Amino acid sequence: LYHVLSVWVGEIRWTLSQRQAAKCRRDLLKLSLHASLYDGDLQEDDKDKLRELLEIAGRLDMGEENLVWAAQTIMCNRGNEPTLQARGTTGKELAKVLSADACEGDATLAAKNKQFASTALACLGALGEPEDGQDECRGGALIVVLSAPLSRRIVCTTLDQGYFMQALGELLGRDRSVRKSKGQATEGFTHALGAFCAHTENDRWGEKQVADLEGSQHFGGRHLEKKTRANLVGNPMDGAIIIDFDGKIRHAAVKLCHEQCRWILKKKDGTGVGTRHKGALGTAVWLSDR
Repeated sequence: LYHVLSVWVGEIRWTLSQRQAAKCRRDLLKLSLHASLYDGDLQEDDKDKLRELLEIAGRLDMGEENLVWAAQTIMCNRGNEPTLQARGTTGKELAKVLSADACEGDATLAAKNKQFASTALACLGALGEPEDGQDECRGGALIVVLSAPLSRRIVCTTLDQGYFMQALGELLGRDRSVRKSKGQATEGFTHALGAFCAHTENDRWGEKQVADLEGSQHFGGRHLEKKTRANLVGNPMDGAIIIDFDGKIRHAAVKLCHEQCRWILKKKDGTGVGTRHKGALGTAVWLSDR
């Protein structure tokens, strides 16, 4: 009986979801046609409605549909999106926010929040840890921490044919874990991240950079395969690293492909941001819709 009820409830949820999606498509089509009649110019109420529909479409996983893409284009072309201004912060400030968020929600949510915060704090520690003999950290990095199911649905493309991901597996072990204890990154991941973030003249792996990558005592005697070492040379030292709540690396050296048209992100001086920051904001919006 329980199984039958579960299936029945699941079918009801599926039907409701399909009805919501159908209504969303009708409303999107109506607004898109209205915008085309006025060369993409919409009244403020219509713009707010379109933004709301795009949020609904995101929650219903309709992001790849042509109607949604067309609506996003209308939003992007309207030219008066609210501006978000990036600002600097410190590791201590971020750690304080993460720790506070981990204590919110009910028991089930709190457990997931704590798991997320533990991994995020470990990544934050690795980002703010200078290499041995260095006073400051080198370069920058983009790390996305999300649940395992979402790590399989995030839209990204590899920048190096997967060679850095392969290298991490050979050096860190099969599970590519970044966390050794609560809120603490492994020394191996910290070293690998530092090597990945190091700037070169062309920001590509050279033989010296590959040697620096595997030249650490924190890999437990593991080394790169000869073929992996050769494949890395010449490939970009760029892109995002995606890690699940358990601290396992799911993707590395990838471009985040989620677009968003709700805001324009600018630097403190008013100039536009680069691809990495745009990708981060687009992914954050995608996650917020879920």
